Amino acid sequence: MLEGGADIRYVAEMLVHDELETTAPYTRVSIAKIRAVHAATHPAGNDTVGADIRILPAS
Repeated sequence: MLEGGADIRYVAEMLVHDELETTAPYTRVSIAKIRAVHAATHPAGNDTVGADIRILPAS
């Protein structure tokens, strides 16, 4: 559910957990998900980041 975008508080409520710490073991995301997010958002792996920056000549 968390990997699908569910809020941790909603998951905790569904599991009848009073404390978020009790829900913490369920927050581990898969390595594949971490790699996908990294690839999509890290500037070194994303050719479109900074593409709209134009270097102006020195005046």
